[in-house]
Amino acid sequence: MSKSQAQTMDNNTHQHLNDEREKYNAKLQNWGEELARKVAEKRKKMALEEEKKTCLQLQNMFHMALLMGFLHNFNTKDKMMDYLNTRGNPDWDDTYIWCLANSNKIDWVHGYGDPRPYEEYKKAMNNRLAKILRPE
Repeated sequence: MSKSQAQTMDNNTHQHLNDEREKYNAKLQNWGEELARKVAEKRKKMALEEEKKTCLQLQNMFHMALLMGFLHNFNTKDKMMDYLNTRGNPDWDDTYIWCLANSNKIDWVHGYGDPRPYEEYKKAMNNRLAKILRPE
């Protein structure tokens, strides 16, 4: 085999290896992007589930406070958050609860004698809670 034939074979082998490396790197990049997308979707789903759980806990706590007749006592941020952190979750902060209330995500048990439609009642209750917890 001549020197030029050997060099041509080396060049072909080298080119083939470069092509294979590029294909592998492209597959690896696609795999990484797909994995990142799946992780982001999973985190979003978990956050939505946690938000639903929090809203249900808040609904139950506020219902109890309404039944017992002491919800009106929590008319400041400190009093409200003390109640929520003591009876609910100590990790909740005022900004998180404010965001839920401000976006009207918390459901409220509608008072039996309240003539307002439920959505109007819910909005009014969430607005009041948001006003109490409004960031400064």
